[in-house]
Order: sequence, then structure tokens, then C-alpha cells
Amino acid sequence: MKTVVEQMGDVLAASKDGSEAIAIAVVHVETARPLATSEAGPASFAAALAGIDCLDVSWGEVVDDVLVRSWMQVNCTCGRHAAHVFKLRGPWMLLVLARIRAGRTSDTMLGTHDTYSGTVTVLDRYLAQLEAGPLAALPN
Repeated sequence: MKTVVEQMGDVLAASKDGSEAIAIAVVHVETARPLATSEAGPASFAAALAGIDCLDVSWGEVVDDVLVRSWMQVNCTCGRHAAHVFKLRGPWMLLVLARIRAGRTSDTMLGTHDTYSGTVTVLDRYLAQLEAGPLAALPN
């Protein structure tokens, strides 16, 4: 039986497979530590993030903006990558690292933030289970 965090990883992997994402993770807003990722583990997600060296942003400012607006997009300096950041339940955010294919703009790369609204809803439910404690996290 999979844990809630493993189930969250499955959701992230499915979301990645259905999009132009490079990697996706649920990340703590204060520590930047991934709870769950579409990749083999936190180190693989960190490597994917480090591999986009053109994504030059102040993550503190990104977190502050996301806490106010609930969603934002950060474009890289080369124009071929972007990060979509969504506020999740509690101290968590969804970080989607994506590539922009030739002929597309960052605005159309993932459609709109609505592309991930279902993923955000499902992840919020899993996070609620984790908040409620280990017994609440067990499947029915």
C-alpha cells in the first residue's frame, strides 16, 4: 500500500506526463525541501532545477507573490523555460519546471494556470490527510 506522499508523487508524475513539464514538486515554502516530486526523488528534482541555470529568480520574492496571488509564472532569461508556482494548503507550493517549445510562448506553453487546477485540488486533499495525522492518511 502506498503512502500519501507516494500517491502525491504518482499525481505529479501523471501531471508531468500530460504536459511540457521537466519536473514537478510539492515544496515547503520556508525550507524549499520537496515533499513529493515527479522525479525519482528530491535529488533528481534538485538536479532538474539546477539544470535550468537561466532561471535567475529570487525565490523569496516568488514565495511572497504566490502567498498573495496563489499562482505565478516566472520566465527564464533564455526564453526556453519557465516555472509555474501555485500556492497549496498550509506551507506548501507546487513548483512546475517547464520547457517552452519553439513557436510557443510562455503564456501558451501550459495553456493557463487552469491546466494544473485539478492537480492542485488533488494535492490539497492529500495535504489535508497529512495534516489530520497518520490514521486519516490511510485509504478507505
